[in-house]
Amino acid sequence: MIRVLSVAGALPRHRAAQADVRRTYASIFQDNRALRRYLPIFSGSGVDERRFVRPLDYYREGRSFSERNAVYIEEAPRLARAALEDALKAAARDGGELGHLISATTTGLATPSLEAILAHDMGLPPRMARTPLFGTGCASGAVALTRACEAAIARPGLLSAAVAVELCSLTLRHDDPSVANLVGCALFGDGAAAAVVQDVLDRPRWLGAPAPAVAAWESHLFPDSRGVMGWGFDGGGMRLVLTPEVPALVARRLKPVILDFLRRHGAAASQVRHWVLHPGGIKVIEAYEAAFGLSAWDTRWSRRCLRAIGNVSSASVLFMLEDLQREGKPRAGDVGLVAALGPGFAAEMLLLRW
Repeated sequence: MIRVLSVAGALPRHRAAQADVRRTYASIFQDNRALRRYLPIFSGSGVDERRFVRPLDYYREGRSFSERNAVYIEEAPRLARAALEDALKAAARDGGELGHLISATTTGLATPSLEAILAHDMGLPPRMARTPLFGTGCASGAVALTRACEAAIARPGLLSAAVAVELCSLTLRHDDPSVANLVGCALFGDGAAAAVVQDVLDRPRWLGAPAPAVAAWESHLFPDSRGVMGWGFDGGGMRLVLTPEVPALVARRLKPVILDFLRRHGAAASQVRHWVLHPGGIKVIEAYEAAFGLSAWDTRWSRRCLRAIGNVSSASVLFMLEDLQREGKPRAGDVGLVAALGPGFAAEMLLLRW
């Protein structure tokens, strides 16, 4: 019985109101008249506030990829460690029990990889298996959680952990006057989250509610969708690729995939009480609602995450799972669905049972 024993998030200390982010972006591209007509995207994004690893004034200056990535290498392990330590504490477990650590990121490069850095900094077991994930984008948190479940099966009795960290603010490009760069600036935030998983037969409790069992997981790669989202790479580093097709793909192609996944594992959409859906943006959330007949209450964890901290890419679904467990008070017998979308174009799904 694979159970998520705990989830914990960590946020950087610098807060930024959406109106201030918009003004910062407008000042950077003040000479580009073509972009001005897209500035309402900021106010219509569903984001009120975000956290960044640097104060807003830092982002007013154009910086090279090497400069921005140096900040990533400094800050990403710090946030990831805070999240993992809090998750272990919430599970009442020790890092010495970890048998496998999976790290997920898509906004910076580090070699040694993040989980190796964490192993050194936290004194984790030297024989602990490690898996770094890069390139699965916003779906990476769900991917890392599924890999942690598989690792828990492979090494029963030991803990597995997934940690997702994203410093999306560092991907802002001053030399990229594209709408995709603007949308990225309007939506994405910084943060890290970690989940601790174990194959246990008992029914542990987490934050006063039963710890959920992960009953099934699955990936689905959509044909003819490779260019929908991802990164381009050039001399300036990463360049965001994000097309307007994502909400339409959710509306048209995701529903049958999720319904089939649920059916094959003994569940139906009508039984899902807790929807943990990656907040790709307000239009993506609305597409979820239209496709599955959900209310704003059903998608409250997605809307709340987007409003309070923005789209934190891979870490978002873990932040939402923590919110759900802390404040949604799931009960024994409840069914939940975790779903995240990422480059590929792919859907990652996990079925939870409390």
